[in-house]
Amino acid sequence: MNPETAMEARILITEDDANSAFVLRNILQKSYSVLPISTTGEDAVQKAKEYCPDILLMDINIPGSIDGVEAASRILEFMDIPVIYLTGYSDDETINRAKQTAPFGFILKPFSPKEVIITAEMALYKAQSDRQIKATKNKLESTLGSLRDVVVSIDVEGRVNYLNPAAEQHLSIKSIQAEGRLLGTLFDLRNAENDNPIDNPIAFLIKNENPGIPFVSLCSQQDRYLMKAQTSACVDANGKIEGYVIVLRDVTQQYEAEKNNHMMATALESIDDAVLITDVSKGEYHILYVNKGFEKITGYSKKHATNKVLSFLIGSKNKWVLQQELDSLFTKKQPFVTETEVTRHDGKEFLSNWSVAPIVDHFGKLTNLVIIFKDITELRTMEENLRQSQKIEAIGRLAGGIAHDFNNLLSVINSYADLLKLSLPQDSSHYKQANSIREAGKRGASLVSQLMTFSRRDSAEPKIIDVTKVALEIKEMLTRIIGEKVRLEANFDHDILPIKAEPMQIEQVLVNLCVNARDAMPNGGTIQINISNFIPGEHTPSPSPCMLPGNYVLLSVQDAGTGMDSNTLKHIFDPFFTTKEIGKGTGLGLSTVYGIVKQYGGYIDVWSEVGQGSKFNIYLPAEKPLAGSQIPLSLQASTAPTRGTEKILIIQDDETVTDCVSGLLSLHGYIVNSAITSQEAIQRFINPPNIKLLVIDTELPATNPIDLASHFHQANPNLTVLFIKNFSSTFSPPPNTPFKSTTLQKPFPLNHFLQTVKGLLG
Repeated sequence: MNPETAMEARILITEDDANSAFVLRNILQKSYSVLPISTTGEDAVQKAKEYCPDILLMDINIPGSIDGVEAASRILEFMDIPVIYLTGYSDDETINRAKQTAPFGFILKPFSPKEVIITAEMALYKAQSDRQIKATKNKLESTLGSLRDVVVSIDVEGRVNYLNPAAEQHLSIKSIQAEGRLLGTLFDLRNAENDNPIDNPIAFLIKNENPGIPFVSLCSQQDRYLMKAQTSACVDANGKIEGYVIVLRDVTQQYEAEKNNHMMATALESIDDAVLITDVSKGEYHILYVNKGFEKITGYSKKHATNKVLSFLIGSKNKWVLQQELDSLFTKKQPFVTETEVTRHDGKEFLSNWSVAPIVDHFGKLTNLVIIFKDITELRTMEENLRQSQKIEAIGRLAGGIAHDFNNLLSVINSYADLLKLSLPQDSSHYKQANSIREAGKRGASLVSQLMTFSRRDSAEPKIIDVTKVALEIKEMLTRIIGEKVRLEANFDHDILPIKAEPMQIEQVLVNLCVNARDAMPNGGTIQINISNFIPGEHTPSPSPCMLPGNYVLLSVQDAGTGMDSNTLKHIFDPFFTTKEIGKGTGLGLSTVYGIVKQYGGYIDVWSEVGQGSKFNIYLPAEKPLAGSQIPLSLQASTAPTRGTEKILIIQDDETVTDCVSGLLSLHGYIVNSAITSQEAIQRFINPPNIKLLVIDTELPATNPIDLASHFHQANPNLTVLFIKNFSSTFSPPPNTPFKSTTLQKPFPLNHFLQTVKGLLG
């Protein structure tokens, strides 16, 4: 059925459940004209009389004095329209009553949109076909005098001697009035293709110059009929022709039906999903029809698939289960949806989603199956990727919380280690022990950085950078890290597009991947780093079905190491997953890489085979080229003096951090007071206003650090403020604060903290 005809078809829905009615309206109104919805049987009968629908979608179990079956029966008494029953549950008696109304189908709740559309299309199509069959049958049942075909008898000169009733009606003239008149004077015959007049209609009909070719019979400007002619000569006993009987058949409806059939077939052929129709002979389900979508998805041609038993498509894993579901249609006759493995022409199997709808004749007998299926392998892959992302996100939140607490511990450990180093001779064993503690603290800070990056709570600010410059700047460091046994090769294309990222995070990606590659080659080998521009689908397929169009920078790290099996590949991005020996890996390296790549909207895919090595491809969204874009250099450490005598107030809820910082400042001459809450600080220290520096932890519970600093500044306009924030914090004081301030991130080196304090105090 063509889209224009479908939109003209009016559907009357009878459904008492508002949600189901709403869903049905939304499904059908895209393709049909949906009439006001009925909620009772009585209302349905009244609306049918009022609106004259083309199809009736009737819930069997509806409230009121008459149910859906009775309502449909009453409507069918004065209208000949197809009925489709909706049912969630019905007893056998109700179903048998429903069958007596000769429904065109049943839709079982819950239903799918495709099921509803296909059932409605098939119902309308079958209804139209049935009407045509009835019309044709009526024509063949009567004798010549009652034929619907135009039957004209003429003599050898072309003069009319008989018109049957159909001809009388067609030509608007009685047979007796037409006798003796030339046939060409009664109506005009025209070419159906170009509407040009047929010069000699009698010769055209008698000689049957174009047998079976439609032509137009024009009786008036309003009455145009597409006709086909069949002529038989009337001969006497001697074989002499006495005249001719011409049968003209109106094929207008047939032509329209064929056109509709063609459009229906075209529509089926244009569907990307696989569509096939089977018979139900002996429960073997021979394939009668497949569309182009079927050929594309399975690799089987129409010729190869037609007449084969359906089971040849089904993978061995679910063959028996699907066979049972198909066999159940003989009794249930209800559509169903399922998933099963399908075997392609090349022998490979893929997971598919099947929608199976039965075709039932007027006697309720199952005659055919319509099956629509599609490959859902990519869908399942996307769902698995989503689950992986959600799992990593959940573990990331946990990791972020652990890192926050660990950060405070590191601040204390590192600061006390620095204090110990200051109080000990550099050549003493205790100094070396304190230095070992400090180095361990640095490694702990690096682990915190990885945890924060993994949990996507890193507060680093991305900037426009050149990936090749970042790679070149750390190439020497990478060479030292991977050792003498492993050779590093770097190949960078020209005119690499810039990306927006934090340089240290890109360095971290390269370091983690190179360390991973080094560990996969214990006997040495080569690591290749390649950087190039990449456009999805231009020369190679996209690494992910979710990949957005645009320009990307492709960063690849490849080794020739031990490789990984399929089970290991499934878990390489899982946090804390490692195949290394205890003490040789945290399991956060690749998780951190994954977190960084996803943080910047990138994609990552991995190829690996046991004994063949591994290759990591990272795709990062590219920015427009910027001339002369450079990676900013780190600031040089200050060497300013760090001692002072000013009064400092520390507001920090972690007493171990407070004790550590207080001891550090006191050791350098400062007068230090502390409070663990903002309320305590205000009550004890806001008067007298002799505090010169306020040190505030930005994570104080129930406290706005800016408001707290402003409160103290009102009492002491010369006050300066040092905000201490955690690694994950995005806190930044607004530019219009009335007080001088700066921000320091934990954990911080002792000298850097003291220099910051001295700088604020002037």
